[in-house]
Formats: sequence, C-alpha cells, structure tokens
Amino acid sequence: MNNTDNNIWEPNSPSSYIPGYVQGGAGANSGVDVNIRRIVAVWPFMILFALIAYAIGNLYLRYTTVNYTASTSISIEQKDEMSISKIFTGNARDPFNDKLAFFKSPSLALKLVDSLNLQYNAIAQGRFKDKNFYKILNWKIITDNNEDAPLINFTIINKNNTFHYISGAFEGDAKWGIPFTINKVKVVVEKPESSISQTPILCFNKNKLDVAFYVSSKIVVNSNQESNIVNIKYTDNVAQLSIDILNKLVSLFDQEMKRDKSLAFSQAIAFIDTRLGPLREELDSIENSLAALKASRSLTGDGSYYIGQIRSFDQEFTRLDILETTINSIHDYINNPKTTDPNLSFVGIENSGLPGLLSQFQNMRMERDRLSLTVQSTNPTLKLVNKNLSDLRGSMEVQLSRLKENIKIARTEYQQKIDIANGYLKKVPFEERELLDKTRFQNIKEALYLSLLQKREEAAIAKASITVGTKILTPPLRSTANISPTKKVILSIFFFIGLIIPVVFALLKEVLNKKIISKKQLQGLTTIPVIGELEQTENTKSDAIVIGSNKRSMFGEQIRTLRTNMTFYLPQNNTTNYIMVTSSVSGEGKSFLSSNIAKSYAIQGKKVALLEFDLRRPKITKALKLPENLPGLSALLIGKYSPEEIKYPLETEAPIPFDFYPAGYVPPNPQELVSGNYMDLFKAYLDANYEIVIIDTPPLGIVADAQIIGKWADLALIVTRFNQTVRDQIQEINEWKEKGYFKNMALIFNGVKNKGYFGYKYGYYYYKRKYGYGYYSYGTEGKKRRSVY
Repeated sequence: MNNTDNNIWEPNSPSSYIPGYVQGGAGANSGVDVNIRRIVAVWPFMILFALIAYAIGNLYLRYTTVNYTASTSISIEQKDEMSISKIFTGNARDPFNDKLAFFKSPSLALKLVDSLNLQYNAIAQGRFKDKNFYKILNWKIITDNNEDAPLINFTIINKNNTFHYISGAFEGDAKWGIPFTINKVKVVVEKPESSISQTPILCFNKNKLDVAFYVSSKIVVNSNQESNIVNIKYTDNVAQLSIDILNKLVSLFDQEMKRDKSLAFSQAIAFIDTRLGPLREELDSIENSLAALKASRSLTGDGSYYIGQIRSFDQEFTRLDILETTINSIHDYINNPKTTDPNLSFVGIENSGLPGLLSQFQNMRMERDRLSLTVQSTNPTLKLVNKNLSDLRGSMEVQLSRLKENIKIARTEYQQKIDIANGYLKKVPFEERELLDKTRFQNIKEALYLSLLQKREEAAIAKASITVGTKILTPPLRSTANISPTKKVILSIFFFIGLIIPVVFALLKEVLNKKIISKKQLQGLTTIPVIGELEQTENTKSDAIVIGSNKRSMFGEQIRTLRTNMTFYLPQNNTTNYIMVTSSVSGEGKSFLSSNIAKSYAIQGKKVALLEFDLRRPKITKALKLPENLPGLSALLIGKYSPEEIKYPLETEAPIPFDFYPAGYVPPNPQELVSGNYMDLFKAYLDANYEIVIIDTPPLGIVADAQIIGKWADLALIVTRFNQTVRDQIQEINEWKEKGYFKNMALIFNGVKNKGYFGYKYGYYYYKRKYGYGYYSYGTEGKKRRSVY
C-alpha cells in the first residue's frame, strides 16, 4: 500500500473527491479565527522588511526623476486709471478674470517659448534617468526672415575647445559659438557655462506651438476672490527652468497689459494726427487770403453780431462733422474684418453706452484673433466668441443708427438758424460781406483745430499715465521650490510598506487559511464538545509513548486533563468502558494519541487494553518497535488465535502493564473481518478482563471500519490536527453526529504548535507553556524535580 498520508480534503489531493458528500451543513459557519498575537508575532520580520523597503526607497529616489514646483505670488492693483472711454464718456471696465486667463493663454506661452528658447533641448541620456543641460549647454538654429526652424537632432561629444557632432550620416567637428551646417541646416552651439564631461549629449528641437501648449497646460493659476493676489505655480524636472518660466511669465504679462491699455490711446492720437495736418494747411491758406483781402480793400465791416451767431452755429456743425466721421469709422470697423484698430477712434462720442460696447467688441475681437491662431473654426469656444461678436455688432448698429438720426435733425435746425442770420447779412455791402464770410470760415477751422489739439493732449496724458500695478510678493526661488517626490515622504512610505507587508501576509493567512489553527476556531465550526487540546511533541517518531517520563511535560499534563474530561462522558456504571479513537483522514495522530491515553489510564492502576484495529495501516506496532510478524487481530478474527495468544503486555513504570493487541498481518478484507462473528466473542473477553479498552481505528473519512466498530464505543474521540485538518472536514464530522454513527462523540485538537508563520513562538500556546506548565518542571528552589512517574 501507499505509505504516504494524503489529506483528501486538501486541494489537488488524489483522494479529494468523496461521492455523495455535500460541503457545509446545518449550523456551519466560516470558522475564521483572526488572532492578534499571531499577527503581532511577526515583528522581527516587520523590522527586517522595513529596513529592506527603506533601502529600496533610497534606490528608487536615486533613479527616479525629481520634479521641482516653483511658485510666485503677485498682486495686481485695480487702479481707477484714465482710459480713452473714460475720457469721453466716464465709463471704463477692466475685468480681473480676463487678466488671470491671460496667464494661461497659448499666445503668451508662445512668446514665453521664444524668449527662453524652450524649443531647443540638450539632454544626456542615462541608463535610468536623463540629465537636462538647460542653461548649461545652449544651442539654436539660425534661420532667415524669421521662418520656422526645421526639426533636427544631433549628438555632441565635448573635446574641450571643440566638440564632435553626429547626426545620422552627418558627422564632423565644430567649435563652440561658431555656426556649422547639418543637412543644410545652420546650427550654432554656445560654449557651456560650466565644464561638462565627454558624455554624449543629445540636442533636439520641438515644434514651438506644441511646446507652447505644453507649457500653458502646466501653468497653474489660483486667486482669491476677496483680494487681487494671484498665485502661479509651474512644475518641471529642472528647478531653474521652473523659476525662469515664472519670472518671464510675469514680465511678459506686464508688457502685454501695458500694450493693450495703450492701444486705444495710440489709435485716438493717430486718428487726430491724420486730421491735424490737412487742417493746419487750410488755416494757413485762409489766414493768408483774409490778410490779402483786408489789405487790398481796407475793409472794417460791422456785421460782427450776425457773424457771432453764425460762428456759434458753425461750431455745432464742426462738432457734428467730427461725430459723423467717428460714427462712420466705428461702423466700418465693426462690419469690415479687414479694418484694423488704428483706423478706429472714439472722438466726439458722448453716448454713455456705445463706448462700453465698443470696448467689449475690441477685447472680444482680439480674443477671437488669438483663438483663430491655435484652434479650428469648429471649436466650440471660437463659435461662442463669434456669436457674442455678432450680438454686440447688432446692439452697436442700433445705437449708431440713432446717432445718425440725431445728427440729421441737429443739422436741419442749425442750418435754419444760419439761413436767418445770412438774411440779415445780405443787407451788408458786398465787400464787407465777403470779409465776413472769410472770417467766419477761418473761425470754423480754428475751432476744429483747437478741439482736435485738446483731444490729442488728453489722449497723450492718458497714455502716459498707464500703469499695470503688478507687484511680486513672493519671488520664485529654488530654495522655496517644492520637490516631488519628497525624500522624507517616499522613505516614510517605503518604510511603512515594509512594516505592513509581514502583517498583511499574516492577516491574509489568518483569513484565507482553510485549516484549523485554534481551539476557538474549531469550537465555532461544530456543536461537538472539544475536550482535549494537545501540543505537538518533538519525539513522536522515536517514542510511541511519551507520558510518564522522568520530567513532566506539557503534553503529559494535557493527556491527564483529557483523561479527567473523559470521565464526564463515560458511563459510570459500566465495568468496561470502550474508547474509540478515529479521525477523518490519516496523519492526524490518532495512533500516537491512543497509545498515550492507554498509558495514562494504566498509570492510574486500571486494567487497560489497547486494540490496534487499523488493520490496513498499523502504526502502533511499528512505533513500539515490535516484530511485524506477531499474530494479531487479523488472525484472531478468522479464528486462528485466541485473545490470550495475541496480546502483548507493555511493561512500563505503571503499577501494572497494559495489554496491547497488535493488528497483525494486513488482511485482504478488513471490513468483513470486523463484521464477523469473532468480534462478539472478542468483546465478551474484553468485558471480562479489562476496565478500559482503547480502540485505534482507521480514519472514518476514508473507510467504514470505525463506523462498524463504533457500536462498541462508549465514547468516540475524533482527532483533529492543528494546521492540517481543514474546515470542510469538520462539516463531515458534523454529519457523523447528525447521522448517529456513534453514541457519544467528542473532539480532540491535536498537534498544536507554538510557532508562528515565520517560525517564531507566538500566542496562547507559547505563553501557556512558558508561564504555566513550567511549574511542573522546577521546584521552588529553582532546581529540577523528578517526576513521580
């Protein structure tokens, strides 16, 4: 037969299938037993794993890319500055949110890329991480007419005053700072600001627009609605690059804000200058003509009163002409996309709503122009801007139409008054009337010229008074940059992970383990009483019987406790009590336990018989080192021998020896033998000669021999083993009880070890042995004490 003990309940076991068995049963539960002491007992490995993880964390930090997050805080003052709209209407609007959005605009990022040459890169490639040579090794492509630079890449190797370059099939030597050509592309590499090694450095460039979008996406802008303080952050693996980007970003923001604010004033000044030149020439011509007329005819006229009235009406006509010119300029600007801002002016507009709408239209048109450079026409944002432009255009068209109607009505009224004054002037002599006409025309041009000069000075003063009001509160510095991953945080995380790995392992083993590892767990799976808990002994292979030695052991005391507990389950009026020992599978220690229980009763002075009814695989005979050819129970049950002829008295230090009935030769039909007639005769013999009969039977979970012999048993002890018996086996034992295989059943939890998952002593069993049963091994004076037996 196969001498290997296979647990049929273990996964992948060749005997793991039992026909007709249904897993679980009434009253079954999970039986999970999580013991904190067993988990905490892995503390030596927690320390070991934590130190290993700490070393791995240092290795990770050495080869991972470090990112630097530089930050700056600026204050944008919202001054009530003079603006072109406020000069004429008293209304101005400068939304703070528009300024915040400008920091992340791709158009500003594109200027940032150009000013810092971010499209050009120089990197030394390493095995685990690369080194960026930003501001250490600078290079660029030389192009004509500001054309887009082609994309190239090449590798350079330092040779002190010169360097060697390689780009595909192109290879050669060049000098620092002197242009050279790679595949028809002119390149110049500046001499490094600090010494570099002879490690190959890869130089390559990227598309400027792609770099601009990438930089824009990494700029983080935050603000507080209750203040004008703006916080800006940028993260990169080069600390100096993050700092330079923030400094340049604030500088470009100042420049752009100043340019936008001065644009409207520049437009007004340019418009007035175009009108002043021709007007100045006309005034010179009129003055010369008037002087010549007076000198030739010696006229002094006295129609000054009517002339004064006509002059005032002419000034109104001048004002209406300026207003009409401005209205036509605005109308052309909002309806003709090709009209540029320099052709636009607000001069003469006194309507309080139109300048505000026009200012919004200008800002929105500028935003539309920025977006059209970077997105497609189908972009939702661009569509929304175009719709808003169309709505504003419609609103301004309505107001411009009203202004034109008002101008037309005013012209009619003034012309009627001028006609009345001219009627009176007709009475003046012809020569004087000619002088008055020329004087009147001169006054009109002078009024217009002075008005334009005044408006130009106001616009110039407003332009000169422009201030952005940006103050840097916290400059970006490398010392204040946040570094990620942070060394302390990473090492703490790795150390913590190292600490919890053994704990997690132990916890998972507790939760996922299907084997019985504690008496508490066993009791949770069954209603059958657990009357014994026995530790694992170290000498089971060399000694079949270990109790009664010179030193009392923990196992010996546990056997005595088990013997005491069994008295509460055995009938008190029987002359002979039969105790059957079985298990669900082989290898759970029932034969060893049977021998020691028999010895325990013999120590009490009782007449004890130990029957080895495991006829298929007898182990007690072999453990006791008895001859294998002894006649045994197999010969008794076929009538060849009598009980007296097969019994083997075991001489021990007990008051009387106990008799051992070996199994004998392995029969071909064990079940037929234990069901035969000789069993009754043998039982009658045992009843007459013994007080305690211990029956070692084969596992009931494998063969039915124990069930047949079970009709003798006053108490059936079912042996389970620490970390070997699985939970499903307990469900089968529960079925034995439900089906009434035995009159009285009890469980024994055998082979308990006091070592944890990694080999260290832990938990209840270790402390019980160390602090409890040590009492039986030493006297009060600290000397060893010999046992009674």
